[in-house]
Amino acid sequence: MKKRAIVFTLTAVLLLALTACGNQNDSVKCVKAVETALEKVKSADIDTTVNYDEDAYGENFERLYNFSKEQVDDGVIAYASSGGSADEISVVHVADSSDVNGIKKYMEARLEKRLQDFQNYKPEEVSKIENGKVVVQQQYVILVISNKADDIINAMREVLR
Repeated sequence: MKKRAIVFTLTAVLLLALTACGNQNDSVKCVKAVETALEKVKSADIDTTVNYDEDAYGENFERLYNFSKEQVDDGVIAYASSGGSADEISVVHVADSSDVNGIKKYMEARLEKRLQDFQNYKPEEVSKIENGKVVVQQQYVILVISNKADDIINAMREVLR
């Protein structure tokens, strides 16, 4: 009986360890993709990064993206903390691959909302938002608002292969 309990406990611990590590690779990839993009494509406007594991990310997620955080298992947002620049990089790893297209639509809606927000607030940022991009790479959905959106996306795709 004691051996059975030990085997059960060890099996449970091993399964928990493997499960905990399952998301870690995606987490590293999301953060690494944004860091790589910011290193390769200098953007003075982006000065703040908040990732999935931080309280601020969870507290603001649904307000920012308009879908449940439960649909993703990792993500990062990088933006200008001053609020005076529309620059933003958002990347999420979608937990269920069947949700990718739906999440892409939510990100496209976020891009449209940013456009509406800045039209009267800071019109000089509007062209940057109009040229913003939402792309999918496997189960990653990426939103980029920047004058260098294509360069940022290319840098991120190298990491997210």
